[in-house]
Amino acid sequence: MSTVSLVEKAFRRSSSICARSEQCEYEVYTRVIRWGLSDTEAAEVVKRLKEEGFIDNRRYANAFVHDRWNYNRWGRLKIINNLRAKKIAQDIIDEAL
Repeated sequence: MSTVSLVEKAFRRSSSICARSEQCEYEVYTRVIRWGLSDTEAAEVVKRLKEEGFIDNRRYANAFVHDRWNYNRWGRLKIINNLRAKKIAQDIIDEAL
């Protein structure tokens, strides 16, 4: 009987979530911390998700801007502030807008 580490479980669960919808690094990181991983373990999970293409902040920002602009009718400042709250870099925000 093989035991799967908590880090591996967090990776599998996070990759499943990321496969269904775009997620940013900050959201995934805070989620895995809530699941009981240490800062180092959470960073390891996020790094692996980035390497395997599950997380991409540029792709996330583009999808976020598209959805909030077209469906929620948010303005530019509200979108910028929400992306900043999710720790998205300013150059990525500028590019997405």
